[in-house]
Amino acid sequence: MEAPICGSLGAMGSLLGKLDSLLVSGRLLRRSVRKDIELLKEDLAGLNTFLLELSNEDDPNLTKKYWMKELREVCYDIEDYIDRLIHSGAKIGSVGTVSRLKIRRLPSTLNRRPKISCQIKELRARLEDADERHKRYVLDSNTSRPSHVTNGRRILTLYAEASGGRVGIDDSTEKLTKLLNNGDKQLKVLSIFGFGGIGKTTLAKHILQEHGGNFVCRAFVRVSRKPDTRNLLRSILLQTRCRQPSDACSLQQLIDCLGEHLQERRYLIVIDDLWDTTVWDIIVRALPDGTRSSRIIITTEFESVAMTCCGDRSDYTLKMEPLSDDDSEKLFFTRVFGSEDKCPHPFKDASYEIVRKCGGIPLSIINIAGLLASQPDNLELWDFVQKSLGSNLSTSPTYEEVRSVIKLSYNGLPRFLKTCLQYVSMYPENCTIWKNDLVRRWVAEGFIGPKEGEDMEAVAKNYFAELVYRGMIQPIDIYNNNNVLSCTVHNMVLDLITDKSVQDNFVTVIDYSKEFKELSTKVRRLLLCFRTAKYATKLSGITLSQVRSLAFYGLIKCLPSIMEFKFLRVLVLYLWGDYSGCTRFNLCGIHRLFQLRYLKVTCNFYLQLPTHMEGLYLLETLELNAKGTSLPADIVHLQNLLHLHLPAETTLPDEMGRMRSLRTLQGFDLSRNAEDKVKSLEELTNLHELQLICTTASSDSVDRNLNVLCSILGSLCNLKSLTLVRGISVTSNSVSIIDSSSMISPPVSLERLELHRATCIFPRLPRWLVQLGRICILKIGVVEILKNDMDSLGELPALTVLSLNVRRPIVDRIVFSSGAFPALKCFKLRAGVLCVAFQADAMQNLRRLKLCFNASRRVEYGLMLVGIEHLLNLQEISGRIGAAAGAEESDRRAAESAFKEVISNHSRNPSFNIRNVDWVEEDDVPDRNDILSKVPNVQSFEDHGILENKSQEITSKKADSRVSKFSDVLESSLDLLNSEAMWQMDQGEAEESWPNPERPGESDCSYYMRTGFCRFGMTCKYNHPPDRKLPVADVRMMGEYPQRIGQPECQYYLKTDTCKSGASGKFHHPREKAAEANRVQLNALGYPLRLKEMECQYYLRTGQCKFGSRCKYHHPEPSNAMAALRIGSSFSDDRKRESETTSIGDHGMLYHAGSVPIGLLAVKRENVFPERPGQPECQFYMATGYCKFGAACKFHHPMERTNPSPNCALSPLGLPLRPGEPVCTFYSRYGMCRFGPNCKFDHPIGTLIYGPASSTTSEVPNARRIMAHAPSHSEVSPGNDSGRSRRFTHSDSRQTPSREEEVKHALLEMQTNKAT
Repeated sequence: MEAPICGSLGAMGSLLGKLDSLLVSGRLLRRSVRKDIELLKEDLAGLNTFLLELSNEDDPNLTKKYWMKELREVCYDIEDYIDRLIHSGAKIGSVGTVSRLKIRRLPSTLNRRPKISCQIKELRARLEDADERHKRYVLDSNTSRPSHVTNGRRILTLYAEASGGRVGIDDSTEKLTKLLNNGDKQLKVLSIFGFGGIGKTTLAKHILQEHGGNFVCRAFVRVSRKPDTRNLLRSILLQTRCRQPSDACSLQQLIDCLGEHLQERRYLIVIDDLWDTTVWDIIVRALPDGTRSSRIIITTEFESVAMTCCGDRSDYTLKMEPLSDDDSEKLFFTRVFGSEDKCPHPFKDASYEIVRKCGGIPLSIINIAGLLASQPDNLELWDFVQKSLGSNLSTSPTYEEVRSVIKLSYNGLPRFLKTCLQYVSMYPENCTIWKNDLVRRWVAEGFIGPKEGEDMEAVAKNYFAELVYRGMIQPIDIYNNNNVLSCTVHNMVLDLITDKSVQDNFVTVIDYSKEFKELSTKVRRLLLCFRTAKYATKLSGITLSQVRSLAFYGLIKCLPSIMEFKFLRVLVLYLWGDYSGCTRFNLCGIHRLFQLRYLKVTCNFYLQLPTHMEGLYLLETLELNAKGTSLPADIVHLQNLLHLHLPAETTLPDEMGRMRSLRTLQGFDLSRNAEDKVKSLEELTNLHELQLICTTASSDSVDRNLNVLCSILGSLCNLKSLTLVRGISVTSNSVSIIDSSSMISPPVSLERLELHRATCIFPRLPRWLVQLGRICILKIGVVEILKNDMDSLGELPALTVLSLNVRRPIVDRIVFSSGAFPALKCFKLRAGVLCVAFQADAMQNLRRLKLCFNASRRVEYGLMLVGIEHLLNLQEISGRIGAAAGAEESDRRAAESAFKEVISNHSRNPSFNIRNVDWVEEDDVPDRNDILSKVPNVQSFEDHGILENKSQEITSKKADSRVSKFSDVLESSLDLLNSEAMWQMDQGEAEESWPNPERPGESDCSYYMRTGFCRFGMTCKYNHPPDRKLPVADVRMMGEYPQRIGQPECQYYLKTDTCKSGASGKFHHPREKAAEANRVQLNALGYPLRLKEMECQYYLRTGQCKFGSRCKYHHPEPSNAMAALRIGSSFSDDRKRESETTSIGDHGMLYHAGSVPIGLLAVKRENVFPERPGQPECQFYMATGYCKFGAACKFHHPMERTNPSPNCALSPLGLPLRPGEPVCTFYSRYGMCRFGPNCKFDHPIGTLIYGPASSTTSEVPNARRIMAHAPSHSEVSPGNDSGRSRRFTHSDSRQTPSREEEVKHALLEMQTNKAT
């Protein structure tokens, strides 16, 4: 079916359809008027035949061009008149439709208007004149081009399989890479020059993609023939992640800002298609020299420009040569047939000749290949192309020769593709064109003809893909699933389609920085560009009432009045101002544009919309990028609105559920819209894309909105994309935790799920993710991830992009099993501790791997990344190394060295880049050595078959399961005895005695300034002024929190009777309600029972909670509270063995030979770890008394294992005192150390002065509860061993109570304290 509107036919197709519908629906038309409309339609149908024939000619003569242009103008005028007739009865009931246009009943008064007949007769007279001239001049078609019917489906298949056209650039890439990494610390400029279309831009983009990760700042900008220097500098600033510059910044201000931003950074800037040195002189002023090995790459067609930019250093220039015959043939056959082997024999000779005539110019080869790929079996077309190509291109290529090849390819396009390509000239030169924006404008213009069973936007995207494959438009941003997001047009192609548009009066371009030809009397589509204030002036001399599309780029004061336009269908405004008085842009008159279908406004002002928009009943796309706006309430009645893009902080009107036609909703602010508006989204069942934003930090309202959103997502059965982004003011410290269980049934059609890590995360990987069989892109964050969580996720068949952010350190190694993630191409993992392994055949298609982690003090990194050599298709590896608290530069270097060593084991030598970052966000960070100590050595991994033998891994898991069940009972007794005492030590008295460093000159610790304490202790790198500490502590002790009547009540205060913000809290703290928090029931361990809240994950995992009774989460009763008594009695006989000795462990824990520390109770494990005399001893067991492989371990585990005695004095907590050694990081943060007396670091007792034989229990207030049942100091004194502590045995003290008595006494004391 013919497209309704096209460049060569004008509005002929659309007009005939409207006249048909008008005759069907116009039953009230007077007979004479009806007859006139019927005759008008007949005249148009006859002339349409002639117009179709002439439009098939490649180069009609001037007479034919003039006749075709005149007829198109008549058709445009007739359609405008018919549209005005239809709109005049818009307030009467609807009786029919034309395509997507609803035609409402014409008013009865229309029959009594004699003007209608007169005007129709005038239009018919113009048609009759055109018909007469056609006969007089004998304007018959004489096309000689073979019939051409494109095979779009085959084109799309080849497009998906294409390799990207990077052929023949290996040698050039190698030379540029050497210049890029030659070790020179000074700024260097590298120049690439050569003929247009030879591949300079492809090479530069390839270098940027491969090596850009090694630079802190990167940017790619294209320079037009008449460049706007301000916009170029602004683009570089935005791409290098600098703060967004103001629209009113002068050129000098932009230069200063860019120089300051890049001064101390290593950067790589690519300046593409530089035409002269004028703009270069300005850009080079803005880019600082520095001594950080920064690089600039420029591409140009002129050798003189290349030499000037690189300082006349010929060794820093690269001349691009045409492709060799082999590379040219490879590129051609790949684009046409997929490979040379698939080319039919009858086409081989013609193929070689065509390739030879293309002269090795990639642009020519790709264009001709795209033409022939549509009909690979049409020998007549191949002969025509071979004869049409000249022979000069292979010897001395010129601009005209290459243009003739492009023109030949353009003439081979179907009529609808020619129209879509011509419309690209509505964008400024070298502008980045976003695919979604372009296809929606095509649809709004009426270029896309309806196809049965297919959505028009889907058809338009297929047209876009075909133009990309044919080489007419060039892709810029390509996602990992081969989806092109944006594109541009080569200068030669742009020149061609601009000339064609002018001939057809299809698009008129007025760029005041260039010379333009005489304009047509009637402009249909208008592009206005005012690049700088130098050319700012009001448009004059043009009638604007008949303009159908307007794209305006420039100063707001140069914008023509919207009231001058009457038939606008597409309105695109990119506005900026150079004076501070402009703060608001008035669009109140927009509601009169009854034909408007597409509206996009981008400005830095507040946008004022009309109070009523119901008159825009044809509007399909509304995209507003402004500082703010207020939507009218009747926008919900726009039943044709498909795409709605709103600025941040926009409040939506009520009854959003009425907009059931909506497919795209972007900018929905979860922070500013109520729950009922979020709930109303479930009625938008046609929604395909939903983008949410959080403009404020996490709050109760945001949490509630997120939970409501999860509950309604199952109703959005057509949802394909769900993204949640953060506002500028939101940081990663304010994160909402989503209750994934509230989502009963996720939308199974979901293809993309992206939740920014600074907005919300899940506690664990949701189980419903496995139901998303179509998911391609998944980017989420989780609190923690366990070893087996990735198993089900790895079965998703279509997942190509996966990004995971893990807040808590990975304790158990994550193993990606064989066959997992079969389609994954890009994987990013962000975690404080890196601990992953890849089995053979895992992630078989992975191309890009990015890992972000923290370096810590004195950590071995040998096992952080295992099995990377199994990723056989890996091409690029990126590493981002942060610094945990207390880490030094040497720790970063150690982590980087280990990372590079792991990468070097890969057989394909993938490209890699490693950069240092500040830190990777993480919560509750335990000691890294403690985490990595759980991982066996490499030999153990190989022997146990973690990466090679999956069956042994399953056996190990079963053994670990039995051990873990046994450990649960043991750990419950530890919780019963130590949890309350530990909480009091960590929370109750830490605020009074725990030291915090004073670092004058450093920034104040924000957490300390707000709360009065710091969990990092002496390792914190920020300043902790002592005058801030006491007032905060007083406020907490006295409960003096601000009462702000009229403000929302502080929910945390109501639940816990405390407030983390102290006196600076901005919410209301009612004292009369504070007592409610004190009535919260506590469990047997002294932690609060809050049945309506989420369970405390830290408590469930460790049995303890550092927030104690103030914690806002639920702490269920321990299931094994009394198990310790039964365990103690079952092992009473073992206490009679005097050969078993006991030493004091960390925090007063007792260690028995062959046992695991469990607080004051130590129970010997029996029949858990195998004894295998004759085999090597399990080193991990000998060091820790534990083995994660349990009964499956093949090494020897002697029952007589004893803990090595420490070679120093022990503190009353049972921890080693080693003056002069570094302080134990884990002990300094949490007051405990699980390595006990064997730890090699120092464990000082607060600010007390101690020696090898000094310190008593009474000197340590924090240890009173823990040491209540521990041996006295005299029993553990060094004695005569000169600093070596003697192991305490049961025979040394006859007063030692039995284990049953210890547990009973502790439980009785806890119950007494609880009752009190």
